[in-house]
Amino acid sequence: MELSLVIVILVSLAAPAISGYPLAVIKPWCAPTLHPELCEHFFTRTSKFGHNPVHNKSEFLNMSLQIILDRAINATENAIRLEPRCRDKREKAAWRDCVNFYKETLNVLNKMGDPKRFTPSNVQKWLSTTLTNLQTCEQGFLDFNITLMPSILDVVLKNLTINALALNSGACCDHNNSWNNYDQHGFPTWITTSERRLLQSWNPTGWANLVVAKDGSGDYTTVQDAINAASQRPETDRFVIYVKAGIYKEYLQIESSNIFMVGDGIGQTIITGNRFNGDQDGTITTATSATVTVKGERFVARFMTFRNTAWPENGQAVAFYSASDYSTIYQCSFEGFQDTLYVYDGRQFFRECHIYGTVDFIMGDATVVFQRCTIHARKPLGNQNTITAQSRDHYLKCSGMSFHNCFVVMAPDLEPFVDSVKTYLGRPWRAYARVVFLSSFLDRLIHPQGWLRWECRLDKLYYGEYLNEGPGSSTDQRVRWPGYHVITDYNEASAFTVRQFISGDYWLPEALVPYDPDI
Repeated sequence: MELSLVIVILVSLAAPAISGYPLAVIKPWCAPTLHPELCEHFFTRTSKFGHNPVHNKSEFLNMSLQIILDRAINATENAIRLEPRCRDKREKAAWRDCVNFYKETLNVLNKMGDPKRFTPSNVQKWLSTTLTNLQTCEQGFLDFNITLMPSILDVVLKNLTINALALNSGACCDHNNSWNNYDQHGFPTWITTSERRLLQSWNPTGWANLVVAKDGSGDYTTVQDAINAASQRPETDRFVIYVKAGIYKEYLQIESSNIFMVGDGIGQTIITGNRFNGDQDGTITTATSATVTVKGERFVARFMTFRNTAWPENGQAVAFYSASDYSTIYQCSFEGFQDTLYVYDGRQFFRECHIYGTVDFIMGDATVVFQRCTIHARKPLGNQNTITAQSRDHYLKCSGMSFHNCFVVMAPDLEPFVDSVKTYLGRPWRAYARVVFLSSFLDRLIHPQGWLRWECRLDKLYYGEYLNEGPGSSTDQRVRWPGYHVITDYNEASAFTVRQFISGDYWLPEALVPYDPDI
């Protein structure tokens, strides 16, 4: 008999009690969480902490994080064991993505063992990543319309994570970040003298660690070979890869941290692919369709084009997927149709970039600021464009998209059809979607309603517009949803700036790109 999609709980809540804290002792500490019974269950049944008294909220949070890590290890092992239950290529592809998301969750949670990085905002970010990975694991099966699948999502891990987010709430910005150490010249103290000269001179030929050139004049002829070479060095050191002008038809996987990639300019150095969701006999998912995938922290790209040439009828086809925390993209272009730019997770900054697409072409759950970027809506397959699809799925997460001093315009192929195509600023991919446009230019392509309904409630999301200009900026006919806001207060708008939303003052100087900290 076939079973419908189910969620397994790996540890039965009815298991015999193990020596842990008395319920009367632990109950007050669990009370502020959103799932107190689950909290009580684990703390009264684990002997991991002995009977040492809990002195404060921070100590209790640390203990909760240890329980989450243990649970994540068990969940990952369970997911790996489910491989034999995959019945076809599509299920195998979705299963593979889930296993990778569980492994990435373990990598993220293990960072909590580094005392230099154990700050409230980092903890909140790592917990948010865990929640996002679990949600995306489930979504992978839904994307393939798979209703019969191996039981893989651990709802207990999800709710333990939500509990910890509640205990650590209010920690989206951390102004005591350990990277806030600069010398008298304004450089981060951990940047070496040679790196400082690189950042000042911008002569990639002279300062690059490796050069990629299709004509053989560099160290490598493919970008991925250079990335693989970079992975052999200590990830604490910045590694500069200069990619000379040319069209590179390859799919990049960047797992290492501190990769600095620079090209010869937009339209000159081009990384291109054409995968799409369901491609290759159903083995390609939305995430794996990406031409470029970046997961290593502190990634920087300058002067490059990232492209997915899959046609609109192919559906979801990602040009650039970024789960890179503290990543900076400067003067690059992203070209595709549906799901062009997937800002999956992490604190990210895009400056003076060009982004092209049709449906949900800026999507994901990163905490990201787009500043002085130009958004180009292209001619869609039908008669409707949606620029953003933000996927914040819980109110305790810090994520969202902020467009500051940006330009929303028609791509040349849309101009002849602009009066018959409805282009919206976004639609909510998840219930707590959060997107704002601040001091931006909105051309006449924007539909008077501004935003499009999707399959979720409209009172939990946050969509905002503040002092925008242009023919499409009028808010007179905008949607009247509870979660839509015409922002008039400067302080409310300032919460979405580089300084406050992504704490940019504390990490952007390392990339030495220009940025406006405030509105």
